[in-house]
Amino acid sequence: MRQKKSVKILKKIFPDQYDIIYSKILANAKKYRFVKQTAPLSHKDVVLILYGDNFFSRTQKPLKALFSFLKRYASGIVSYVHILPFFPYSSDDGFSVIDYRKVNKKLGDWRDISRVGKSFNLMFDFVLNHVSAKSEWFKGYLSGNRKFCDYFIRADRNCDVSMVVRPRSHPLLSEFVGKNNERVKVWTTFSADQIDLNFKNPEVFIEMTDVFLFYLSRGARIIRLDAIAYLWKENGTKCIHLEKTHLYVKFLRALLNELKIGALIITETNVPHRENISYFGEGDEAHMVYQFPLPPLLAHALIREDISLFNKWLKSLVQLKKGEYFFNFTASHDGVGVRPLSGLVKDSEIDFMVKKTLNRGGYVSYKKNPDGSESPYELNISYINLINPNTASLWEKAARFMVSQFIMLSLKGVPGIYIHSFIGSQNYPEGVERTGQKRAINRQKLDFKLFEKEMCMEESLRKTVYERYAELLRARKTEIAFHPDGSQKVFNIGKKAFALAREYKNSKVFCVGNITARKIKVRNQVFKILRRSLAKDIISGKEVKLRNFEMKPFEIFWLKPQ
Repeated sequence: MRQKKSVKILKKIFPDQYDIIYSKILANAKKYRFVKQTAPLSHKDVVLILYGDNFFSRTQKPLKALFSFLKRYASGIVSYVHILPFFPYSSDDGFSVIDYRKVNKKLGDWRDISRVGKSFNLMFDFVLNHVSAKSEWFKGYLSGNRKFCDYFIRADRNCDVSMVVRPRSHPLLSEFVGKNNERVKVWTTFSADQIDLNFKNPEVFIEMTDVFLFYLSRGARIIRLDAIAYLWKENGTKCIHLEKTHLYVKFLRALLNELKIGALIITETNVPHRENISYFGEGDEAHMVYQFPLPPLLAHALIREDISLFNKWLKSLVQLKKGEYFFNFTASHDGVGVRPLSGLVKDSEIDFMVKKTLNRGGYVSYKKNPDGSESPYELNISYINLINPNTASLWEKAARFMVSQFIMLSLKGVPGIYIHSFIGSQNYPEGVERTGQKRAINRQKLDFKLFEKEMCMEESLRKTVYERYAELLRARKTEIAFHPDGSQKVFNIGKKAFALAREYKNSKVFCVGNITARKIKVRNQVFKILRRSLAKDIISGKEVKLRNFEMKPFEIFWLKPQ
């Protein structure tokens, strides 16, 4: 009998135990009921990214307040909701998970998650590299519980970590007090409260795969593999992108196929572009990867008022196979990563971005290099504040920001919109002061009633941005040219204007936008590209003359040739 693909992959990871491991995983899978089919991704799909407690209310728990927000402001324009880790946790706003199978009681319960899932497709985080130091697993490890004795990675005298790639500047190894007051050092790639799991242990491998299946049974249609690049560790190596890390992603993908579960995998790897796209494998790993160079490169273009470098990068992107997608975004719960700029811009331009961030009220996080030096890892700042000068008016802030979102929404792939971009949030320095965490600048929690009052104010940045965003999303979903499997072609019509053609199944849209605060003339360039004198702008519904074409400050168009 021909071996299943998942079994063949498992054999490469555990040559001597693969059959027993597979049997246990399969037995666990039989406990669950899965949605076997889901609609394929289309031009109508947009992911809204938020925390379970982004909104709070005196009368209801956060997940209920969140549902009220979604029903009122996201219905009909957003198809997927990515609720960032909503499990019991001890730090890092949810990414230090105490219990993978429970909903944080402060937020609500699984019924609240299911309620959201009845109106929107769900995206869950699978925080698989590490678990909280406050978890029962790690407590069991420290107390000498035999079940957990090999759940974590202990650093012995022969542990060579000299080549390990570090995503942070704190020490890689953290010391704890174990049974009989024994001092033990374990791997903590991201913080001393986030203890790395030992996937070499078959029991960990089985347990975490079961968590993956559990999420699918709870309605997850997309699963985000958090910090997946660092999963597997081998002594004396860089411990990033190792072969068995890729094999695990392949295994999960094969398992989905064999169980006929219509869900998608997205890998979160904030690394240089070539390393990032390696997680597509040979079409047998992730369905989607984050387009990490997009946020910093687009911000750079808008600050410099020069789209040239951005266009050059767009043209260099590899042609993806059908069913492989970039997850396009400009902001997230983390900062704007600068590691993906490696090889794309000069170091002086990264320094320029760092200075702009600090000048505009933001912070900069650093990582430790193998030689002991430090370099910028991410910019911690609201995207609106990053791309706008401090002197910008409300109109200018909103207009420049919406150009950035228009460009992101125009690109081939699946759009991901962070909640604070969706509702026009600015820097939240109070969060940094209160928590001591730089990332808190873009993680504000909002009183739902006060938010609604602000949304009723005419002179409100939130109202302005949200209404413009809703307009763009409604227009975008009417055009199949924006299908994620469609084509895109970049045009150079001057360094002050973005120009891109999207096409799918004989449907064409020409995307053009002014990235500056000044009127620009592109004369007959758009006319020559489209070979038409007239086009309809699907955003406004108005007819546009393409001869002697001019654009007002920050003006944007999605043009359908007439």
